[in-house]
Amino acid sequence: MTVSFEVALRYLEERGWRLQRIWKPYRVFVRGKEELPLLVEVQRGQVDRKAWEIIKKHAE
Repeated sequence: MTVSFEVALRYLEERGWRLQRIWKPYRVFVRGKEELPLLVEVQRGQVDRKAWEIIKKHAE
C-alpha cells in the first residue's frame, strides 16, 4: 500500500508541518524550533506504507 505524496503533504500541513527542503528522495518537514525535522522518503510521487505509519505517529 502506498499513499500519494499530495495526501501526505496535506496531512502534515494540517498539523502545522511545512515543507522546508527536498533532498532527493527525501522531503524535509519542520514544525517549530523545538522539534526535530521529519524526513519523508518519496519514490515516484508515492510514500510507502512504513513511511506513512511514521508520519501518522510523529505528525501529531
